[in-house]
Amino acid sequence: MAVAVKEMEKPVQDQERIARLEVNVEHIQADVIELKADVHRLDGKIDVLDAKVDAVNVAVNDLKAQTDTRFAQLETRFARIDGRFDQVEARFAQLAAQLDARFAKIDTSRAFDRVWWLLSLASALGVMARGFKWI
Repeated sequence: MAVAVKEMEKPVQDQERIARLEVNVEHIQADVIELKADVHRLDGKIDVLDAKVDAVNVAVNDLKAQTDTRFAQLETRFARIDGRFDQVEARFAQLAAQLDARFAKIDTSRAFDRVWWLLSLASALGVMARGFKWI
């Protein structure tokens, strides 16, 4: 009979274990349901954040395009300014060449002026020497 009692105790113990497992499974199911609700709620928040990130990306791309356009405009202006500076440098080079030519002309004319003055003074001194009968 001892075997029969053990066999009868076994189904009772199994039923208790099953009851405890069912309680635990119910708790697990409740936790899973809560987790699913949290995931759905987070899904909505993630979608909102994705939309915001996309909007920020669009805004950044627009700003980048505007900045690129502005830089292209600035590069064009700088190229024009560089061209103007090149024109000014060329004009200064022309003026320097003209000044050099004029100074060279002045130097030769001053030499001729000196010779002329020397000849004029020599002739005046010659006239004076004859007048005072030094010669």
